[in-house]
Amino acid sequence: NTNATVERIGLKSTRLRAVTGEEVIISNTNLLSKEIANLARQSRRRISLPFGLTYEAGADKLARVPDIARAVVERHGAELVRCGFISYGASSVDFDLQFDVMTQDYDVVFAARHAIGLDLMADLAAAGMGFAYPTQLSYTADPQGRLILPYAEDSDHSPRG
Repeated sequence: NTNATVERIGLKSTRLRAVTGEEVIISNTNLLSKEIANLARQSRRRISLPFGLTYEAGADKLARVPDIARAVVERHGAELVRCGFISYGASSVDFDLQFDVMTQDYDVVFAARHAIGLDLMADLAAAGMGFAYPTQLSYTADPQGRLILPYAEDSDHSPRG
């Protein structure tokens, strides 16, 4: 599956420029046996933007994520398709945001994804939610098995006394 722009159509082959930059040459016989989607005539582009938030945010705050995402998407003139929880990750509560940008111009789509992604980060931070990164919590015990770090609530080692 190649996403590309047609650069030249010859008698035996077609030259394409992939979105990653490389030139792709495909025989016309092979090209005709494939399903082709003409994205240049597409009136909208769908963006899927997965992201992970910290577990520390808590369920009450995380329940507000779809509403916050809707406000950000609409502020940029795009249309929300869906946003919601998709999984419990190793270090994050994972969500997926899908929205449509109503244009054929991919540069406009790219700029909208950029602006929406950064504004989503800012609005979620303002609501007390942070983006997750890989973390690990370690527990340390003394030779008798008593928890030392992180401090147990009833431990003699607790900084709270």
